[in-house]
Amino acid sequence: MPNSVVVGKLRTFYPDHIILGGNLRILLRGDLSMDGLEVGTSLTVVVHQEDDQLIAESVRKAPDQLLWRATRVVPASSARTLS
Repeated sequence: MPNSVVVGKLRTFYPDHIILGGNLRILLRGDLSMDGLEVGTSLTVVVHQEDDQLIAESVRKAPDQLLWRATRVVPASSARTLS
């Protein structure tokens, strides 16, 4: 599987893996550190898949404003379609 991007809130972390919202488990390579991050932090994680496991290539703190925009609900009455 080619690299993919996952955005989510950090629920818990261990030396070898992290858990994001929705119980998404992502393994950490040995050179990745979670130092300075706290539970509840919004993260952007680049991952690849090996067997049935997601492996983190990089982990970054996501800008809160960007995460808000990505999760904002738009009422159907204000949605537009392209013609």
